[in-house]
Amino acid sequence: MVKVTMEPVTRIEGHAKITVHLDEAGNVEDTRLHVMEFRGFEKFLQGRPIEEAPRIVPRICGICDVQHHLASAKAVDACFGFEPEDIPEAAYKMREIMNWGSYIHSHALHFYFLAAPDFIAGKDRATRNVFQIVKDSPDIALKAIELRKNALDLVTATGARPIHPTTFTPGGITTELDDETQKDLLEKAKRNVELAEETLELAIPIFEENIDLVNSLGVIETYHTGLVKDGVWDVYDGMVRIKDKEGNLFREFKPADYADTMAEHVKPYSWLKFPYIKDLGYPDGVYR
Repeated sequence: MVKVTMEPVTRIEGHAKITVHLDEAGNVEDTRLHVMEFRGFEKFLQGRPIEEAPRIVPRICGICDVQHHLASAKAVDACFGFEPEDIPEAAYKMREIMNWGSYIHSHALHFYFLAAPDFIAGKDRATRNVFQIVKDSPDIALKAIELRKNALDLVTATGARPIHPTTFTPGGITTELDDETQKDLLEKAKRNVELAEETLELAIPIFEENIDLVNSLGVIETYHTGLVKDGVWDVYDGMVRIKDKEGNLFREFKPADYADTMAEHVKPYSWLKFPYIKDLGYPDGVYR
């Protein structure tokens, strides 16, 4: 058997390699994604004061750090007996603003810096990168930078810094937004709506031109999971809803009860875990 290794995998948020295993006829027998980053946060959090967790776990990642901060914050809230409705409205909204700022920043990073070079910077591997976009299409590059900056300004205002926020306190948040800051963030949010619409104008023709490629990717049928609050999709709070492969409601439960429904499969070649629905087992119960 022949093994082909691609290392590193470029333009991803992390470090990984891919190995492709070929049989004697040269056909693909197996393909594996190896995530080599050992984290260990569960272990070195043991014995620490629980309220320190939201200031430690954001170091898991420099991109989705806000989500680690807020997820652990909500867990600590629960440890102190706070339900979501107990959080002061202003604090709750600032947490949501922080989350949305990170959400926009991450999506802008993915589209403009990780994905767009394949479609905008030409087919030459040597120049198919974000630097070529800056050179050939500086207007697009400036929009990408502005979109991310405005989003990170939301995070900075609510999290005290653009990366690895620190403002959680059990049951609330340790910062406030004065009138001037609120007006400034509102204008930046409105500007980001404009930039997002311009991003769509850029993206739609790319997808239409490559529709056959789009349709050939990611067509694996799985269960789908997300948050739903008052019957509406949410990214910060609500119930966990699982839909089956046909789009029908499979299960809905409180996030605190996730361990009753979800489990993680481990493979020896990667530190990445493979989540699945307990009742269905792995791999039939894989979800995303």
